[in-house]
This record gives sequence, C-alpha cells and structure tokens, in this order.
Amino acid sequence: MAGKRDENKLATGITLLAIGILHLIDKMRLVNVDSPIWKEVMDWRSYVLYAALSFLIVKTDKKTGIGLLILGIILRIGAILRYMGVWQAYLIPGFLILLGIVLIIEVLKK
Repeated sequence: MAGKRDENKLATGITLLAIGILHLIDKMRLVNVDSPIWKEVMDWRSYVLYAALSFLIVKTDKKTGIGLLILGIILRIGAILRYMGVWQAYLIPGFLILLGIVLIIEVLKK
C-alpha cells in the first residue's frame, strides 16, 4: 500500500514540477509566448495530458494514467483535429485501435 501511495506522490510531484517549469519559461519569455503552439502548451486542458504522461511513466498500475489520457484527449480534441488536418479522418480508427491494444494487453497481463 505504501508503494502505491509513493507512486501517486511521485507522479503528482513530476506533474507539478513540469507545470511549474513551463510557467517559469512562460514568465521569463524564454520562448516565443505569442506562438499558437506555445498557447496550446500552456492551455489548462493540456495539464491533464502532462499528468497522464507522468502517471503512465511512474505508476505500475496504468489505469489512472489511461483515464487521464482519455480525458485529456477529449478536452484537447479540437486542437488535435486542427493540427491533424487531413489526418483527422484517421483519428477515430486510430483511437479504436489504441483502445483495443490496451484492452488486449490488460487481458494478456493476467
């Protein structure tokens, strides 16, 4: 039980550290903060994706990370489709394939 709690703390700490570094870069204007891509990076909906990545990397139980990743994708779907351009036709099939792979891996791990 203590290991699970430590993983949660570590993943949360990494997320907060990453968001803090991004805000410091933004305030120090180390990058072009007026660029559309930087605005997408600093959008609050992207923070869910950062949390998802840290939970997927750190935790052995990937359910929280996958849940956050799905939520982040749903929140950012407009930006994803905008940057995908003609690739947007492949988004739903790609998502279904990815979800299928995740479910198959879950079953095979047992």
